[in-house]
Amino acid sequence: MNQRLCFLFLFCGFLLGGCQPSDDHSTTTDAASFQGTWLNTRADAPEGVARLELTQTGDSLRGTFEYKTFDSNGVLTSSIGVSSLLGTVKGNGAQVTIYDPKGRKASAAQLTLDGQTLTFRRTGAQVNYPDQFVVRKDTAHAAAAAPDLERFKTTPAFSEDGVDFRASGTNPDWTLAIDFQKMMRFESGDLTLNTPVTKPSLAQDAPVIRYAAHTEQGTLQVTLRPEPCAQQGNELPYRVTVAAKTEAMSGELQGEGCGEYLGNYRLNGKWTLVQVGDTKIDPAQFPQEIPFLEFQLTQGTVTGLAGCNRVRGPIILQGDQLTFGPLMGTKMSCPNMAVEQILTSFLSEQTHTLRFEANRLVLEGTRGNLILTPAS
Repeated sequence: MNQRLCFLFLFCGFLLGGCQPSDDHSTTTDAASFQGTWLNTRADAPEGVARLELTQTGDSLRGTFEYKTFDSNGVLTSSIGVSSLLGTVKGNGAQVTIYDPKGRKASAAQLTLDGQTLTFRRTGAQVNYPDQFVVRKDTAHAAAAAPDLERFKTTPAFSEDGVDFRASGTNPDWTLAIDFQKMMRFESGDLTLNTPVTKPSLAQDAPVIRYAAHTEQGTLQVTLRPEPCAQQGNELPYRVTVAAKTEAMSGELQGEGCGEYLGNYRLNGKWTLVQVGDTKIDPAQFPQEIPFLEFQLTQGTVTGLAGCNRVRGPIILQGDQLTFGPLMGTKMSCPNMAVEQILTSFLSEQTHTLRFEANRLVLEGTRGNLILTPAS
């Protein structure tokens, strides 16, 4: 019975360490590439045009979706706005959930890839676009239109000046400010270097995030390492290294210092579960490891331990609204499955309002609240 319940709440996906793979496990190499911009034109579909911008990480899929209709004179008559979608790829198909511009679940669809064409078939609730249509890959503008992970987050009021991450160091003195929607700003003495926020890269052997920006003004490389960092009597959660150079400089300026996320970006990192709904977590029931969630906002993913099984899935942060896509994970059966069953039902394909209370994170959802504390 426990195994059946676990199957209902955890989709079989790639493993996150320490568990045996299932027979129907799909690897990244088996998944078709949905990455890119897909669209049609009024010549293809005079009743309405669609545009999808998709980002694929392994067998996780996320992106944006637009659909517009026109009258016989070419005048725009309706638009559903920019909706978000989250889903899972299997072979040349993908099952996705569609969220309206306010982050509410609106419908679902099956995407089928055939070379340079993509067929969209609605499988969920009736909405203001056709049940089925075909779009083609925009190869002519692929380089310019390739979706950036950061574009799927709207700009929340993280802090008064819009900065999401701050760091500083000495010897030499320097400061770094990152607005993940716009730019990185590095300052040291007379040097000020502004660059776009590039796609982050993750180290293979450690939870380290790196950014490398190259502009006409110069180059900036930033590394964020999640470990305690002492600075002027304070302890910050990230150790930061920077390397900056402009054409006018004979050598590279390198610095080390400490940093922290600001506002709702404090969500980034690992959080230990304290309470699920009315159920408080008893550490004695989890002698190996207490259930946790780890958010990687720049990658748009969440991983964690639900109690017995490892889970992972896509997320979208829009202001104080945190939307989870379908969760995938291992499917082991364990004696104590009650917390896991509640947790996965609370999270998978649900939207939560997040808030910080002292040293706690509270996720408020329609099925109940989750309370977590920073992992030590």
